[in-house]
Amino acid sequence: MSATQSPQYSSVPPYLQSYSTETDIGNKFGNSSLFTASTTPSITQVRDIIVRKDPCINNWSGHDWLQHQVSEYYDAMGVGRRAGMIYLRNTPILSVERVEYRQEGGDPSAKDAWIPGVQGSSAEAAGVLVGPSQKTQADYYYVYPEKAMIWWGRLRYNLAQKYRVTYTYGYPSPPDWVRDLSATMAAIECLSIFSGKFMPPEPLAAYEARFERDVQLILTTAGRRPLVGVA
Repeated sequence: MSATQSPQYSSVPPYLQSYSTETDIGNKFGNSSLFTASTTPSITQVRDIIVRKDPCINNWSGHDWLQHQVSEYYDAMGVGRRAGMIYLRNTPILSVERVEYRQEGGDPSAKDAWIPGVQGSSAEAAGVLVGPSQKTQADYYYVYPEKAMIWWGRLRYNLAQKYRVTYTYGYPSPPDWVRDLSATMAAIECLSIFSGKFMPPEPLAAYEARFERDVQLILTTAGRRPLVGVA
């Protein structure tokens, strides 16, 4: 990826990365290098259009199409059909880095300590000592990415915010249809605001009709698929 194709980020919270680049917009007009620092619109203006339009895709989808790592707290349920289970709030799950439980007063300073578990069976956790003083026998857990669920093998607590999970979810890169929709929406605004200031090879009306048709096609096609995938 060249310097002019480097990922761009919104200038306002949560500072999300853009789904397309000015090169993608240029390709909509048949010229990947259509926009430069001296054109109207300039690369900077096109990038600003992209980051302002991309939230519309997120609002339509109900989520963004980026990759995130989070640490979240969960209440513990020790009885019933969900005993020992943690249902993660976000999908699709890419990886689970760490699952811990709170040990009240477990720190040498008498404060709470977070005790990490071991992913896998009881055999994986056998002989593994964890905790602040490395004296606590590790508990084990299983991860079910397709269900966004973690199941502790032995722990059955009933306490608020007893568990803490650090995991990665989302999409390593936006799906092609998201990138295409991002580029098309930005191209439409370029036509609307900067009409007559740059000269695409096709008549303006032909571009408008094609872009509007592309948007409807992309949304229709995407709407037939699950918006939240599974790992």
